[in-house]
Amino acid sequence: VQAVYASGKIYPENGYKVFTKLAGYIQKIHVHIGDSIRVGQPLLTIRSEVSELNVTAARNLYALAQKNADEDSPLLKSLRNDVGALKAKYSLDSVNYQSMFNLYKENATSKQQLDQSKTQFDISTQQYLKAFHAYASTLDKLRIELENARIQYEAQLSNQSDYTLHSTVNGKVYDIVPKEGELVGSQFPLL
Repeated sequence: VQAVYASGKIYPENGYKVFTKLAGYIQKIHVHIGDSIRVGQPLLTIRSEVSELNVTAARNLYALAQKNADEDSPLLKSLRNDVGALKAKYSLDSVNYQSMFNLYKENATSKQQLDQSKTQFDISTQQYLKAFHAYASTLDKLRIELENARIQYEAQLSNQSDYTLHSTVNGKVYDIVPKEGELVGSQFPLL
């Protein structure tokens, strides 16, 4: 028997190092060196002020989009009032034009008065249609903005879940590099 002395490092079979995708401060380490772990078990949680600010900003934009897209929002109320007023004017001008047309057929009014009535009716028709389309277009735009704001808010919330790292295998913890409160990034192994 011959003894051979050498220096080296021992690594566990199928061992892997845990890295984070996002930078932040170690908020909580959920495991200890030597702990046996299971798939899905939380290993550590990272706190990111940027992520928290992004969630807050997305929540605020979502709330604003909800308020703007509400049927009783000031913008939609104003546009509906415009449509209502122009529809009433259109109806009145329609009745006036029809009356003038009937009077003209009976030679009770001049061609100039009929033309003026027709022009006023045409103008009110175009104004009413323009207001109606503006309302419909604004409503569609606000609904799309609301949906985009909801998606953005949910995406920011989802990103926050990336800050709790979970085990992808059953195994054992051999080393924990950072301490709670330390700043970590994506280039250095954590566990």
